Amino acid sequence: MRILAIDPGLNCTGVAWDQQQDAKGPFLKSVRPLTRSHRDKAREIVREIPDVCWDLLVIEIPQIYQGGKQKGDPNDLIKLSILAGNIEALVSTYNVLEVLPCSWKGQVPKEIHHKRLLARVPALNGKFSKDAMDALGILLYGQDTVQAQLEARRKRRL
Repeated sequence: MRILAIDPGLNCTGVAWDQQQDAKGPFLKSVRPLTRSHRDKAREIVREIPDVCWDLLVIEIPQIYQGGKQKGDPNDLIKLSILAGNIEALVSTYNVLEVLPCSWKGQVPKEIHHKRLLARVPALNGKFSKDAMDALGILLYGQDTVQAQLEARRKRRL
């Protein structure tokens, strides 16, 4: 199954994919769009992704936090939502799974979560940006979700 995961960002977007056709494991990339408009940023990001029809696109969508946990300008969430929607519209895919940050990483601090991700995928060597590592986390969450759905279907058939 070909799965593409995207962690959209206004300055840098993390991308991870696994086509499960080679044994090397997932591919990670950070993309820093140079344009200003959200549509053009989305186009730049999608140009960096292999041009195949993906079985599943897993994309993080912005989450509003209550109780003062929100970082940065709240208006950036609107811009991020527009960017995520433009990316979804441009990616050739059969299915889309939109995930909130809390669903794929829970409350675990990013540094700890990134170490766990690298331990889970030992084939990855080197240093990756936090955006690429987040995309890896989203990718693995998507793979786990698909696997759980397949297991549930098998159990219903029995």
